[in-house]
Amino acid sequence: MIIKFWGVRGSIPVPGLDTAVYGGNTSCIEIVHNDKIFIVDAGSGIRKLGDSIKSRNSNFDVHLFLTHTHWDHIQGLPFFSPIFDYRYRIFIYGPSMLGKLKNMVSGQMGYIYFPVKVDDLASYLEFRELQRESFMIGDLKISTIYIYHPTACLGYSFDDGKVKVVMLFDFEVDISHEQIISGEYFIQMTRIIGKENVPTIDEIVEFASGADVLIIDAQYTKEEYKTKKGWGHSSIPSAINFALKLKSKKTVFFHLDPARTDEDMMLIEHYISNFFRMKNIKMELYVAREGMEIRI
Repeated sequence: MIIKFWGVRGSIPVPGLDTAVYGGNTSCIEIVHNDKIFIVDAGSGIRKLGDSIKSRNSNFDVHLFLTHTHWDHIQGLPFFSPIFDYRYRIFIYGPSMLGKLKNMVSGQMGYIYFPVKVDDLASYLEFRELQRESFMIGDLKISTIYIYHPTACLGYSFDDGKVKVVMLFDFEVDISHEQIISGEYFIQMTRIIGKENVPTIDEIVEFASGADVLIIDAQYTKEEYKTKKGWGHSSIPSAINFALKLKSKKTVFFHLDPARTDEDMMLIEHYISNFFRMKNIKMELYVAREGMEIRI
């Protein structure tokens, strides 16, 4: 299984000299397993991924999993070149949006925003709305769970029986189940999925336990989080604590803040490395970078 990062930022693309090392494209991760192509999120990073897929000229079935429909996770889809090629079949999965997932994703391709409508695309497109469930594609088991974010948002697990990869973004670890159920936070989320479908944090831990690779939202510093509680993203210390609770073998920090420069990220990585060494923490931890690959 190969995991490749094509976009690692949250919120908005930030191209420029001061983001060249970690990358400025928004959320997009590719998994290649037994020659099958799985993609998580269609942020701006999916544009280059599309070009890469077409250059391979081999596999024409693409499975695209959307965590949710916020702009930074779907904005690259109109520029994903396989959708304009009749040879491709593209299966798009995402959280149940009361039957409106296709409309929410394709709305950005209405004529007022984009010159080609979804219904005019050459590729075969199929949308499937997911709730909390598991299903197989070949020998790969895909499981989903709702996670804590202002709208319906899914965490994903990809498990072939030997390797388990878990992706939890966008995810705010420090909001409690009780705060969501009471309506203190994330009212739109509960309106869409129903309060009865909001998992407890223990259920999310159980879902992610045994991960060989955990890719988790870690957008804010501890100080930044004080003014951003309820925005749907985790602080770096909270993401570390969550990963330690799972005992994941490898952890990757993802959904990097758009204001963070390469220098900022290097300082954060250096601080975490020193902290782990002082505390004798053995977990492998990485900050996602565009082009980074994990082979397991």
